[in-house]
Amino acid sequence: MDDIQWLELFQPFTAVKNLYLSEEISLPVVRALRELSGEMITEVLPTLQNIFLRDRPSEPIQEPMAPFIAARELLVAL
Repeated sequence: MDDIQWLELFQPFTAVKNLYLSEEISLPVVRALRELSGEMITEVLPTLQNIFLRDRPSEPIQEPMAPFIAARELLVAL
């Protein structure tokens, strides 16, 4: 799937706070979310708080998501 398809897949899941991904799909999903800009950052998964790898649920994926999280926090603060 390309980045656009991942983003379209997430559209119905507006109440998701914790997203659990398998290792196989984690990189494409993280890449798609990092490509978001402007208002799209808060429109896709608007209540998302954490992304976890399914096999390691106690370790959120923070570092690869840092640009997405920072941009999202900035927009929410405005």
